[in-house]
Amino acid sequence: TVAYAGASLRDLTSVSVGALLRVRAVLAPSGGVLTASAVEAIDGFGGAPGESPTGSGKDGNKLEIDGVVSGRTAGSARFVVAGVTVDASGAVFSDGSLAALANGDRVQVGGAVKSGVLVATEVEVKADDDVAAQEFELRGNITRFVSTASFVVRGVTVDASGSSVKFSDGTAASLKLGVYVEIKGLLGSDGGTLVATEVKFDK
Repeated sequence: TVAYAGASLRDLTSVSVGALLRVRAVLAPSGGVLTASAVEAIDGFGGAPGESPTGSGKDGNKLEIDGVVSGRTAGSARFVVAGVTVDASGAVFSDGSLAALANGDRVQVGGAVKSGVLVATEVEVKADDDVAAQEFELRGNITRFVSTASFVVRGVTVDASGSSVKFSDGTAASLKLGVYVEIKGLLGSDGGTLVATEVKFDK
């Protein structure tokens, strides 16, 4: 389930059943719900409708996609990532192998399109630590404030109580309900909190 009430929409005015979309979020799903920060319409190869480079799905076009593996059966080299069918039979794997690849694994796939299929030349399997170590950015107004260790921006709980947090154009005391902030940080150990490393206030 995707919650997109506060998300920005690109190349579409509303979300309809059957539409192919790219959803961006700053954190992993919580309670089975992914809170989107942006939603855009795409074609079957990850590009905006009508785009011609890698998004058009024409034979020979190079493409790189990032997402979760689905639709793979045991022993098959074919699976789906972000709505694109992938053939990894000739791909070089890093941090994993085709034999060990499972539905639900997060991967980055690079290759070229052939007859509507992304023929992969390389597949990188992302470890949980890789995802957790990624830096996320979050912008918006504080819609709920409990303390510097727990406040909410765009539906995401933020902890800015660390002693090493860098504040710009304000201080920790400037954090309060309604204030617009730009936050950089890492995913917390609970998988649902953004632990801030930088907080910038809108003047």
